[in-house]
Amino acid sequence: MNTSVSHRDTIKDMMYIIMDDSDILVGLESKNESTFDEVFRLYSGACLGLARKILRNEARANDVVQTVFIALHDKPGRFDPNRGSLRTFLLTQIHSRSIDLIRSEKARANREQKQGTIAMNAANNSSVSVEEEIINMQLSQTMADALSNLSEGERQAIALSYYKGYTYREVAEILGQPEGTVKSRIRSAMTKLKTSLQDSISEEVQS
Repeated sequence: MNTSVSHRDTIKDMMYIIMDDSDILVGLESKNESTFDEVFRLYSGACLGLARKILRNEARANDVVQTVFIALHDKPGRFDPNRGSLRTFLLTQIHSRSIDLIRSEKARANREQKQGTIAMNAANNSSVSVEEEIINMQLSQTMADALSNLSEGERQAIALSYYKGYTYREVAEILGQPEGTVKSRIRSAMTKLKTSLQDSISEEVQS
């Protein structure tokens, strides 16, 4: 009996593999639960593997996979078969949401650290002025503005290298890109950041 079940599963896998993604999209848009279940069974493993590799945390990786597949179930029309395969679409969504999660957590940690530093300074040194605290906040906003001027690829490389602490090789593995490309993007990003910060300082001096 086990052999029979295995044989049926193999046939089902082959059927979905050879099915055109356009046909799968029709099933998803018509809310065919069996189609969605098969898509999840076929691709969730690869998606979870990528999320684990980027986030290095089982719980967060599972959360990202769940979010991506819920989005596919609720809004399957976001997938366009003419632009690539469903597998590639799902993995791209996993990568994007994982990187966004890293950024969000890093930004929250930075805010908490900054707030803690300000509170500590206020407790240890009553001479710290409101003006100095405002300057610190302006500097953080200046850096945020500078980062917003980078390309998506440059921001990803900078976020993983400088904020997350990964090596060039680890960043290349996470992004699935050549190490040389990663190094080039980081150098380009640093040059742009330096220029943006210098321009901001000049504007402040002139004003």
